[in-house]
Amino acid sequence: MKRLVNDHSRKLTNRAKKEAPVDMGQLRASIRPQFFANGLTSRISTNVGYAAYVEYGTGPLGQVTSKNTPKGYVHSVAIKRPPPDVIFEWVWRNRKNMNGSGWTKAQARGVAFLIGRAIGKRGLRARAFMGPAYEETKREFNRDVRREFKRTAK
Repeated sequence: MKRLVNDHSRKLTNRAKKEAPVDMGQLRASIRPQFFANGLTSRISTNVGYAAYVEYGTGPLGQVTSKNTPKGYVHSVAIKRPPPDVIFEWVWRNRKNMNGSGWTKAQARGVAFLIGRAIGKRGLRARAFMGPAYEETKREFNRDVRREFKRTAK
């Protein structure tokens, strides 16, 4: 059983990392398995504070796009707008992809303000990465556990 838990925990971790949206890679890098009960149980989690907002979305857009939202999760945007400096850094890093390679920092700040305002009004769509990986791995794990019990019972 320990081998099964270990193998499937690593599969789930790899699938979640593959599905996780990437900007700078912090979310993807933070997805890790933790083992308990002498290796018979595990939990795959991330320690970045925004992971749930990515998984389930925020605001009205999150409500529309999210599936299997846990009980008690609130889609409302906790802060009306994300921190302006965070959005500015993202805009500045991605300005070439936004046809803004010649932008000044003041222009990029203006774009960041507009993006922040839109997020505050509409929210962010859900981009599930953990749930789909779990569902896919769960079926395989259950199948393998049944096989192992049958093999052991013989």
